[in-house]
Amino acid sequence: MWTRMPPDWRFFQRHTEVFDEVRVLARVVNVEEPPERAIRADGPGIMFLPIPNYEGPVQFAARAWQVWRSARRAFRGPEAVLLRVPSHLANCLSLRNACYGVEVLADPEELYASGTSGTPFCGVYRAWFRRNLLRQCREAIAVSYVSENLAAKYPAASRHILLDLELPGEAFGSTRRRPRKKEFDLVTAGGFDHPVKGHDVLIRAAAEANKRGVPLRLSIVGEGRLRKELHQLALQEGVDCRFVGQLDGASEVREALRAADVFALASRSEGKPRVLIEAMALGVPAVATAVGGIPEVLSAEQCVPRDDADALAAVITRTLRDGARYERVSEQGIAAARPFALSEQWSRRKEFLFALKDGCRAELLNRSVSRAKH
Repeated sequence: MWTRMPPDWRFFQRHTEVFDEVRVLARVVNVEEPPERAIRADGPGIMFLPIPNYEGPVQFAARAWQVWRSARRAFRGPEAVLLRVPSHLANCLSLRNACYGVEVLADPEELYASGTSGTPFCGVYRAWFRRNLLRQCREAIAVSYVSENLAAKYPAASRHILLDLELPGEAFGSTRRRPRKKEFDLVTAGGFDHPVKGHDVLIRAAAEANKRGVPLRLSIVGEGRLRKELHQLALQEGVDCRFVGQLDGASEVREALRAADVFALASRSEGKPRVLIEAMALGVPAVATAVGGIPEVLSAEQCVPRDDADALAAVITRTLRDGARYERVSEQGIAAARPFALSEQWSRRKEFLFALKDGCRAELLNRSVSRAKH
């Protein structure tokens, strides 16, 4: 099994410190050879249970029966189940007699807002996913959230705040001084199979910054089917835009971020974006939309409303023109990223996994005692 992005084998392998065996239910496609720059997803102690692949709601609807049947077959027997949501697959599973935990990675109300995901029938999807997520959190043994905002919105009896991001020592940089350049390097990252990452907004913001006398070279790390449209938009707006493509691992991503004078994220929906925290850890001043858990890590002066290219351009421009602000934002970013150091995040995840394991064990024991009494 191979994957182009996290989580990979190293992430799943950590779970074997708590559980005896880990089986991963995931969409799988058969290929003749591993994709370029792919990393192993399976390995010792990690077994994959394949589900027919689908991309987007239309394909899911067409293959829902096959997905449901595959999920039902694979789902038999585990003592504990961990759902990463929101997810079509999680919504397909019958959890009536299961002991399960939940990892909430995003808010479906933002994710399926009109104009965010490119999904038809957004209102129906938003309501369906929200109802499922509320139920899943309410009935779960333990729930982890990537942000306090999500924890408040989708409450649970046992709540944990954590992100599957564990920054090693080399991921941290030092406070930066404002560069003296004629042209500045603006970097963003995220796939563009659908418009949720707001790359179109960032291109328009870069064009506006150019008009304000702050010339920008924009680099977009990632891949997706909207590349042609985004390239055309950049030409139309007169923006010097480079599509970097998918990079090979964390070290290459960090090198791309280090080259930036400022990092920007124009997302229309987020949980708590890993790449934003990685840029901040390196001391790169960041600007982002005030969605999801972003305001929990980024100062208010660096946050802007979603879909507002002018506001985004204004904050990027002020950050690059004001030397004192540039250094302050850089320093604040490093401090905000410190809680995501490897040792602290793994400690939080381990606490969550033990809460799930112990809770499931107690629940199964209670059921066994109840059956014995009857």
